[in-house]
Amino acid sequence: MIWHLNSCKSYREKEKGSGSMDKFLGFKGTKRSVVTKDDVHEKILQFFISGNIAFNQADNPYFRDLMELIKVGCNETITVNRDNITKRLHEKAVLSKDELMATLMSNESRISLALDCWTSRNKIATSPCITHSQFIA
Repeated sequence: MIWHLNSCKSYREKEKGSGSMDKFLGFKGTKRSVVTKDDVHEKILQFFISGNIAFNQADNPYFRDLMELIKVGCNETITVNRDNITKRLHEKAVLSKDELMATLMSNESRISLALDCWTSRNKIATSPCITHSQFIA
């Protein structure tokens, strides 16, 4: 086996480069980049959104214990709760809205918006309604 590994070209190439586990853990060369509080909060928000997990699960004592294991900076712990996640989501929504508006304003072509609405059995509209397609220049 040692003879094979010494002569195997593909094994030696893998040994030189970083492995998939190093890439997963974020190792770049010999040192890992510093993790900040914002990085952790961003990943937590992405976790809750991607899994469609209710924000009140952030108040789960087991989840809080898990988050306390994460140390950033000078052994500073991460505090995560429903309010923190909600606040970060609102901040991201405002930034996304501003980016969308900037993208639409810089667009030189035309955009067709077609929105639909429906009514309940009581004939009450349940969403804003635009009956005709609108064109934005």
